[in-house]
Amino acid sequence: MNKVDQVINELNSGKIVATGFEGDSMMPMLRQGRDSVLISKPTNPLIVGDVVLYKRLDHLTLHRIIKIKKNGKLIIRGDNRFTNEKDISINDVVGVMVGAIRDGKTYDAGELFGYMELANKKYFKRKIVGTIRLIVDKIKRKIGLK
Repeated sequence: MNKVDQVINELNSGKIVATGFEGDSMMPMLRQGRDSVLISKPTNPLIVGDVVLYKRLDHLTLHRIIKIKKNGKLIIRGDNRFTNEKDISINDVVGVMVGAIRDGKTYDAGELFGYMELANKKYFKRKIVGTIRLIVDKIKRKIGLK
């Protein structure tokens, strides 16, 4: 049994799964090598702001719900990403983050999510700065400076 199936089976049996992760998409809240996440099967309806574990192709991805569309599809994005993943089915969600372990101490998800509003504001600032850079680069290419 591969790791993806093992995690899904443990969640389906009602266990809270503690696991490490790879990547930087959830920085600054979560850092690879420093933190482990605690995941459980969702017991309440998902809401905007939940960090969910969902099956994507042949692997699992941990990202935040940005929007729930009227048709029930989710728009999800890593905190350290600019692009959204659209039309994720609720059926693809296998778990929700309920906490994390950092330096041997366990934190409830609510303790970690306190920075969420700030992270969303920083996202828009980064998006604006990135767009300005693209426009400047385009102008430079047009006038031959690049």
